[in-house]
Amino acid sequence: MTLVAETSGSWMFAAGIALATTILIRRLWRRRSARPNSGRGLEPVEREQPLCDAPPEVLRWQVEMHQLARQLKGEIDSKIRVWDALVREARQEREKLERTLKVARAEAARRDSA
Repeated sequence: MTLVAETSGSWMFAAGIALATTILIRRLWRRRSARPNSGRGLEPVEREQPLCDAPPEVLRWQVEMHQLARQLKGEIDSKIRVWDALVREARQEREKLERTLKVARAEAARRDSA
């Protein structure tokens, strides 16, 4: 086989793939445009009170989940405050160590020069 025959076969294959892809994309686009709610999902239900007609077990579960969420948020907030305090204290200690190190280096340089 010659080089031209091999490359033309590759080009024909690539053209076939491109044509098939184009046809499939156009079909998909037509199906989506034919549907009234294409790609938007379900419309939200407007209610005065969510879960107003739910069974008591679901309402109890919802209350427990809200209480748990509040409790977890409180724990996370307190841990953030402790973390901030520790970071602030670490920075102060670092600054103190840097000052001490600077004084020690100056003192060592003074001794070496004397």
